[in-house]
Amino acid sequence: MASQGVQHGATRSNVMHRQQEDRRKRTFNILQSYDPMIANEVCYRHKDKNSREYHVIFIQKMVRGFLARKYYTELLYEQYIEEEQREREIQNRRVQEGLAELESKRIEGDIKNRRY
Repeated sequence: MASQGVQHGATRSNVMHRQQEDRRKRTFNILQSYDPMIANEVCYRHKDKNSREYHVIFIQKMVRGFLARKYYTELLYEQYIEEEQREREIQNRRVQEGLAELESKRIEGDIKNRRY
C-alpha cells in the first residue's frame, strides 16, 4: 500500500511537471511570434539555478509572497473586526428595541390598571 502512495505522488509530480513544461512551451511560442528575444529572455533566462541572479529573484519571490500573505491576513482581520462591530451594533439595536417594547408593555399595563 505504501509503495502505491509513493507512485501516485510521483505520477502527480510528473503530470505537474509536464503541464508546466507545456505551459512554458505555449508561452514561448506566443512570445516568439511577437519578439524572439523577449521569448528567450522570459522563458529561459533563469535556467541556471547556481547563478546569483536566480538566487536574488528567488529571495525576492519569497519576500514578496510573504508580504502579500501578511497583507492579505491583515485585510481579512480588518474585515473580521468590521463584521464583528456591525454584528454588535445590530445586537445592541435589538436589545434597545426589546427594552423599549417591554417598557411600552409595562406602560400599557399601568394604564389598563388605572381605570377611572
